Amino acid sequence: RALASPEIEPERVVDIDPAGTSNPRTCATHQTLARLAKSDVPILLVGETGTGKGVTARAVHRLSGREPFVVANLAALSDDTADRVLFGDKGLFARAAGGTLYLDELGELSPNLQSKLLAAIAERRAEGSEVRLIASTLRNLHELVQQGDFRPDLYSRLAGYEAHLGPLRSRREDLGVLTRELMALYQAFSHGQPN
Repeated sequence: RALASPEIEPERVVDIDPAGTSNPRTCATHQTLARLAKSDVPILLVGETGTGKGVTARAVHRLSGREPFVVANLAALSDDTADRVLFGDKGLFARAAGGTLYLDELGELSPNLQSKLLAAIAERRAEGSEVRLIASTLRNLHELVQQGDFRPDLYSRLAGYEAHLGPLRSRREDLGVLTRELMALYQAFSHGQPN
């Protein structure tokens, strides 16, 4: 059936994903992310390793017109280093003022760090501090909230829009799109190189 059907043209939301997609769900997600880019709505990107969460966060930031883009790898933080790295005058929140703070690996936060992060977000909102938050995780935070392993108030603060980025195996119609992109890159590279 798939072989007999006409080829699906990729719906390009070029600013989010230059390759485009033929998957309707992925296309709808990209369109929503593009619309929300200039807003203050916090975005939560959920997906397995390799689904492009970091690339998508950078694309949303690029569309936002904000600067700078600051990355916090939450999995690398311990309770002892969090205060120094995230908060205070030289912390990542301060460095991201006016821009985007990307909180990577959100699902790995300890309960103590969850509380500290929630307090920092609330404090900056009260101060009127301008920091756009984009977070990502490969874990199902909704399930973690139900199990009591993730603070529901922190989840609600960071999941203004929750975007699920599916793995390639769940969007097989994009194999042709990706193959075309890879072939174009290969041809461009091979023409620029001596034989």
